[in-house]
Amino acid sequence: VGPYVLLDRHGWRAAGHAIPAYGLAAVAGSHAWLRQSELAVPLYEQALRESAPRVPGDISAGLVYAYLDTGRPGLAIPHLRKLVNMGQDNIVALNNMAVAYTRVGEFEKATKMFTEALQKNAANSVTYYNLAVCYAHQSMVEQAVEILARAASSFGQGFVGAWMQSKDFDTIRNSSQFVNLQNQINSTGDGTVEGAA
Repeated sequence: VGPYVLLDRHGWRAAGHAIPAYGLAAVAGSHAWLRQSELAVPLYEQALRESAPRVPGDISAGLVYAYLDTGRPGLAIPHLRKLVNMGQDNIVALNNMAVAYTRVGEFEKATKMFTEALQKNAANSVTYYNLAVCYAHQSMVEQAVEILARAASSFGQGFVGAWMQSKDFDTIRNSSQFVNLQNQINSTGDGTVEGAA
């Protein structure tokens, strides 16, 4: 962390003085940027405690990414709820909350959020992919194939054809609807998919 910053039983300190929340968040952000999220988590948590009860959204967002990066999506969800509630059009937080729900196996909740995010921003290809994955994990073949077909029409058949190779679709890979869409994508050269709305 540096020669002037250390963690003792009283929290992060620099030259004997408490570091303000934004200082902690800045150091945490540096660790996160270096893909050292395990080191970032305690800093973000301390920054949240230091800034309570009015926690800035960027500190919560940093902690969310650190939790997701360290495989703790369940801990990220309450913070994501707060971020979503901060602004009605916070699509990034909405998508990230859906990702967190996906990672803890709550596919129905994730599906609802990805659907809402897609309604707010239909230009985000990742949301299409994630929504199709949620449908696949719920064995909702028709819905998954419909989303993939819409994505192929919007973003190109090669793009979605590559997605369809993912193990995320193993649960529906052998269904006739999935196979038909895959064959259709592989056979067309112009990026269009029949029947995609």
